Amino acid sequence: MRTGTVLAESKAPLQTWLMAIYMLTTARKGIPSPQLARELGVTQQTAWFLAHRIRETWLAQSNATGMGPIVEVDETYIGGKEKNKHSDKKAYAGRGPIGKQIVVGVVEREGRVSASPVRAASSATLQDFSVNRTQPGAPVCTNSFKAYGGLEGYNHEVVNHSAKEFVRGIAHTNGIESFWALLRRGYYGIYHYMSTKHLHRYINEFSFRHDTAKVDIMQFIAMTVARMKDRRLTYKELINVTQTCEPINADFDEVARAMASPKKPEITESRKPEKKRVQKKPDFPPSPFRSMQVNCTLAIP
Repeated sequence: MRTGTVLAESKAPLQTWLMAIYMLTTARKGIPSPQLARELGVTQQTAWFLAHRIRETWLAQSNATGMGPIVEVDETYIGGKEKNKHSDKKAYAGRGPIGKQIVVGVVEREGRVSASPVRAASSATLQDFSVNRTQPGAPVCTNSFKAYGGLEGYNHEVVNHSAKEFVRGIAHTNGIESFWALLRRGYYGIYHYMSTKHLHRYINEFSFRHDTAKVDIMQFIAMTVARMKDRRLTYKELINVTQTCEPINADFDEVARAMASPKKPEITESRKPEKKRVQKKPDFPPSPFRSMQVNCTLAIP
């Protein structure tokens, strides 16, 4: 029964698997592995591995195609603030999206969502992602970001957020921004950190939960079980997965290391440092109280 599925060679009983699937289903913003471990009665490492194996089954629908009839496209940035990072992890290249991971998403009006981390927010990357998932000739709603300009073969609708324009007829991006808000709340409030090499699994967790929001619990579990075939994931494969995307300005790592440990300037004859004057402490005679032993007795009447 387990051979050839994500449950292969798992020592956890089927009841534990069903409880884990149920908890990941009902937790709208996700559930951290320490809490999952307490509820299931397993270690944190087992709960973390179990959750990622369940997310592996949800990756089957990550490459959705033919989305429509109206879609919204937008990008967001996932990661912590530069000012809150340790000095050896800062990029020293500014604020805003610096050091964060770019994620682009496409959502149908009242329908599916498909999101994935990408390497750059360039015109070629964002438009290719949109074209590969959207019906030809469908209305595509975006913001006024220049990378979406020149989208050919589609009815491109643009809303200018900088001019306080958020809705104009069918043109708006409220659906995809609602999905980003839920993803960020899961990041900051539940998981607190999503590593870059596992970010696509967390994104697909929220995507699958979004697509099945109106599905019954038992039907949701049945959909998850149906996707378990040929989704084998070993612990070695999980921890050794290659990092497909990098945070923005990853090229500044060498600059960050140089700024974290700057080289000392060479001292010339005209710039010799003055010797610090060390003030000697006066030599006081040793205190007699240090060697004195005091014996106290308590007299009780």
